[in-house]
Amino acid sequence: MTSAFPDATIDDLAFAVAELAKDGYLRTSAVISKRIPRMRTAAELFITFDPHVVQTDPASDVVAIVDLALTKSNTVGAKELHAATGWPLRRFNPAFAYMISQINERRVLGGGANDYPARGFYLMDEDRVDLKRFADRLRG
Repeated sequence: MTSAFPDATIDDLAFAVAELAKDGYLRTSAVISKRIPRMRTAAELFITFDPHVVQTDPASDVVAIVDLALTKSNTVGAKELHAATGWPLRRFNPAFAYMISQINERRVLGGGANDYPARGFYLMDEDRVDLKRFADRLRG
């Protein structure tokens, strides 16, 4: 954080992190004797700020990923979906994270996915219904 914002004070950085965490954009955990906690980004950070910062919109991109996922069998892999989009990883991951936030966490395949928020997920019929309705709401 300090190298990314060299002109900011530790107080300013700590306040900014606390504010982002309070608003649900970061998940933090305290570190003994460190003013800045450990941080993990939440999908909401990218959903909110990507349209302004990198000119992509995870809320629109997720619809395309849902449509692809619904054509798959019961197991859907992150690498497979990513390859099907042809998007850079930085564009794919926020939309993928948004989609998996809509799936029961017991069916999300975590761990061992350094490049992705999850390795993939299992789709049951109830998940297919939820994802289709989610995408339809976003389509407007």
